[in-house]
Amino acid sequence: SGIAGEAMLRADSVQEQRDLIGAGRKNLIINGAFQVSQRGDFTSASSSSDETYYIDRFKHNQSGVNVNKQHVTTNQPTEISNTKSLKLTATSSGTGFFGARQSVEDYKIFNGRVFTISAYIKTNHPSFRFYLYNGTSVVTSDAAIADGNWHRLESTFYFDASIGDRLAIEILAITSGGSAASVTSGDHVEFTGVQLELGSVATDFEHRSY
Repeated sequence: SGIAGEAMLRADSVQEQRDLIGAGRKNLIINGAFQVSQRGDFTSASSSSDETYYIDRFKHNQSGVNVNKQHVTTNQPTEISNTKSLKLTATSSGTGFFGARQSVEDYKIFNGRVFTISAYIKTNHPSFRFYLYNGTSVVTSDAAIADGNWHRLESTFYFDASIGDRLAIEILAITSGGSAASVTSGDHVEFTGVQLELGSVATDFEHRSY
C-alpha cells in the first residue's frame, strides 16, 4: 500500500478513517443537537400534545399519559459540545407511551443497507428505546440505561424500503415488542446528539450547519 493506505491501516477508529478521506455529511438527522427552535424557546416545562411539532423537526408522540416538554440548555453530555436537549416528563400515570420522532426525508437511500442510530439519552424509565416505523412494520432496539445519567444508546438496523413507504426514527417509552408501557407520573427522558448514519458503526456525533 502507499502512504494513504498505510495511514488508513494505522487509524484507530472508523471516525479517524472518515477524517482521513474527508467524507461528506454523514448525519441524516436534522437538528439532532436541538440547537434550532423556531416555534418558541420552551425553556420552561409546559404541556405537550400528540402529533405536534415544538422544537424543529421532532414531532411529539404520546398516548395514555399527559406529558410536559422542556428545551434544556444546561447539564449536557460531556462527550459532545454545543448541544441542547429535549426533555419529556410524564405528569400522569397509566399504560401508554411518550417520546418524539423525526421522519427521514431521504429514506430510500437506506434500501437494502445497514444503518446505525445513536443518541445520548438520560432517563429513569426502563423502556425508552429506538423505535423505527416504515409504514407497515415496527422494529425496536434494546432499552437505554435507566439510572438518570447520560448514556449513549447505539443500535444497527437493516432497512427494506420495498415493504414500507417511510422511515420514522423515534425515541419512545415502549416495550421491545412495540406495546404500550407502564408509565408513572415523574418518569422522564432527555436526549440529544441524535444521529442516523449508513454503516454498522456509531461514529462521533456530527453537528450539521445551524
